[in-house]
Amino acid sequence: MFLVAGKEFADHLASRRFTLVLLLFLILCSVSLYEGVEKYSEKLAAYSDGTAPAQKFLGYPDWMPEKPSLLTVFLNLSSMVASYGPLLAIATGFDLVTRERWSGSLKTLLSRPVFRDEVITG
Repeated sequence: MFLVAGKEFADHLASRRFTLVLLLFLILCSVSLYEGVEKYSEKLAAYSDGTAPAQKFLGYPDWMPEKPSLLTVFLNLSSMVASYGPLLAIATGFDLVTRERWSGSLKTLLSRPVFRDEVITG
């Protein structure tokens, strides 16, 4: 399985389509991280605006709302990866199988003593 995966990884690095898909994925990740930082900044500003008068007069009481977590920055990223990641993986896998079939190496690969699930997993 690792032999097949290594060959496919080397083929992907030389492929223009893989580079394009990787670039698209990196752009989507950077946009979602930017949106997450903006959302976190808005929540932090709202938190600061809401707690400043109470801190001025009452000190720091226990009933104050919680400060927004820094992990909210990655909330958009995780949802983006969960929704677009599988689609990009399916497109890349389809391109891989199509290229192997077109070049004729798929028949050669499947004629060897390699299980089909190893080919698909690899």
